[in-house]
Amino acid sequence: MEQNKRPFLYNPAIGIAIFLLVIQQAIVASSTLWITRFIANIQQNEVPFIFLGLYLAALILPYFPGAASLVLMTKARVHANIKFVNAFAEVYKGKIVEWANSSQHSKKSSILSGEAPQAINGYLDYFYHFSSCCLNVSFNLLAIALIVEPLLLISYVVGLSFAFLILRLQRKRKKTLSLRAQQGRIKWISMLLKSWDNVLLNNSYNFLIWKKRSQHRAKRLLGSSIKLESFSQGVSVAMAFTLLAPSFFLVCYLAVIHVNDFTWLAIMAVALPRLFQILSYSYEMLFILADFPMYKSRLKTVMELLEPSHKGESNHRQLEKRIRWDAINVDSNKVSLSSRDLLGALPKSGRFTLQGENGSGKTSLLLLLKLNKGESAFYLPAKHQLMFQVSHTSLSTGQLATSTLKELLEKLDSPIVLLDEWDANLDKRNTQSLSQLIEKLSLKKCVIESRHLRQH
Repeated sequence: MEQNKRPFLYNPAIGIAIFLLVIQQAIVASSTLWITRFIANIQQNEVPFIFLGLYLAALILPYFPGAASLVLMTKARVHANIKFVNAFAEVYKGKIVEWANSSQHSKKSSILSGEAPQAINGYLDYFYHFSSCCLNVSFNLLAIALIVEPLLLISYVVGLSFAFLILRLQRKRKKTLSLRAQQGRIKWISMLLKSWDNVLLNNSYNFLIWKKRSQHRAKRLLGSSIKLESFSQGVSVAMAFTLLAPSFFLVCYLAVIHVNDFTWLAIMAVALPRLFQILSYSYEMLFILADFPMYKSRLKTVMELLEPSHKGESNHRQLEKRIRWDAINVDSNKVSLSSRDLLGALPKSGRFTLQGENGSGKTSLLLLLKLNKGESAFYLPAKHQLMFQVSHTSLSTGQLATSTLKELLEKLDSPIVLLDEWDANLDKRNTQSLSQLIEKLSLKKCVIESRHLRQH
């Protein structure tokens, strides 16, 4: 995926963090230069305290740019997640057909709330750690090659080339296993989102179905995750040995050649731990690089969330196909309207009740009205998680519905109110009380409702 398709990942904090990493790793690499200069001067019976001071400074100073870069990466992760949510809101705002697609709700909700933050944070952390390893290896390898032996640079490149070959050969298999593991996580999270009703209500029939399917998805998640990790570790071990071998044999050969050069041996003894540290970071770098298909596939799945499912037919056309116009009547004490008349100009006030059997498309008609009227219409479904100023805690269904309607009566600016089965799950007393509130609301606004219970 190109950068312009995921702009929420990139912000100035990342650039500054990488710049601080460059400073940090340059200081770290300079410690090899200062300590070898210090040892070489000692061999000549000199005590150069300036090199010792620079060496100690090179050990202490890297903590400051390193800490600052981590703080900036935290800022970058938060900004990236905020931008992604804003992008989601921009893409899906007013996508009524998407909202009505119950089969996609659970999947996309689990991606937005679970997979997306993990994938975004993981991708940025991946980029940061890979950059850190690359800079560490590049600066330190250059320092050792210049100070100790240029051939070490050649041996490292040879080992790295073979390691890259292994990396390339395993890419397709790694990508396949990564996608399987990710789909397993998404399906597992989707099942977790259904836990509340099935567990707490304790209907044994529903609970057993939920438990059986949860165990099945947990087993698939465990299997796919283990396969992915086992394959990753196997590839990493193979790359580590391939990378290490040329440099290891070269060091042994150079030690034999310089067996009588005590200054060289002393410098080599000091540089040798740094050399193996470079190899260790190289192994980590390749290990991280081997995981790139996994992070890329996870991010791709998240990016697909920003592509609405419904393409081809317009939202209007899809909703209209669900409506049986002749099967829906409009009851009103003020004016006589047909169901199709509602799509035209509406009165400034009044109460209109949609009547029709289940499956006639009353909800689809309300959604079509919302789509046509846009922000001038307020749609309240029977079940929802819309945000209101009233707190939902410690309120019964009737109390919550009453508080919601009172808030709409006092503060709503939209001239059209669409109420979908507002009387669902309400007893007769609450239904009558809410109906009175709706009558008050209809004096100021155009209220179009569908009823769950038959009126007598």
